[in-house]
Amino acid sequence: MRQPLPGGEDPGEETPVTLPESLDVVSYSTGSEVLLTTLYPTGSGSGVYTGTYSGEVRDQINIVDRINSVWYGCAPDDNSQLSSQKSKWNIWFDGSGELTLTVDLTNMTWNYTAN
Repeated sequence: MRQPLPGGEDPGEETPVTLPESLDVVSYSTGSEVLLTTLYPTGSGSGVYTGTYSGEVRDQINIVDRINSVWYGCAPDDNSQLSSQKSKWNIWFDGSGELTLTVDLTNMTWNYTAN
């Protein structure tokens, strides 16, 4: 069941009407969309999603909410803040090996930790 999301603080920021059942992490660096991993909710209605990724692609990444047709990148001045604005940048992360990705749609943030 999808839950309503609270409104964003920035009136220009697009916020989904409902929480999706999952989020896709995709790369568009090869000229076509490549699914890297899928994130799933950590709890009922929390707006927090998590999943693991162990591939080599570490940049040109977007987080896609297919239910609400929203593509998230990061804010140009803060890689940890999600943005769906036209001015958003692609998300990137450093390092190699397996990572745990966490997205918080309620607070519009994302992060990763090495496993």
